[in-house]
Amino acid sequence: MNSYHRKYGSTRAIRAERMANNIPPVNMDVPPVGNIRWGGVINTVAVFDDTHRYVESLFTNGRLKANLRGRTFIVVRSQKYSAENRIHYFVHLSYGVRLENVDFRNIGRYLSDCGCQDRRLLCKHKLAINFSAQGHMRVLRSSRLLF
Repeated sequence: MNSYHRKYGSTRAIRAERMANNIPPVNMDVPPVGNIRWGGVINTVAVFDDTHRYVESLFTNGRLKANLRGRTFIVVRSQKYSAENRIHYFVHLSYGVRLENVDFRNIGRYLSDCGCQDRRLLCKHKLAINFSAQGHMRVLRSSRLLF
């Protein structure tokens, strides 16, 4: 195994799962909590909180956050994100689908362009969104069991 694989993960799926679970690369800090804002785009804030350090936080109380309705993309931080390397990827949804119309159980089928250098069908950023959404669905299922 080479040094890149040891630091970041040996496969795209492992790297994506680590991102979805907020596990930074070896000898790197987890990205900070915070918001990013950009101009010229509807709903221009992406929130990164304690449980969403790489894939932006999409839900509150089991529902899509109101400020994300109308959005056609999801923001993912680079696995190499640091104070010196503040890279974000905008993973767009296919055919201009809006987030409020996405079935998050099958989010992978909605993901389109990422903008990263990995031109495969599912890059680690898309996979991280998929794993993050699956984790959200597990939380919803387990909370239903409590009632």
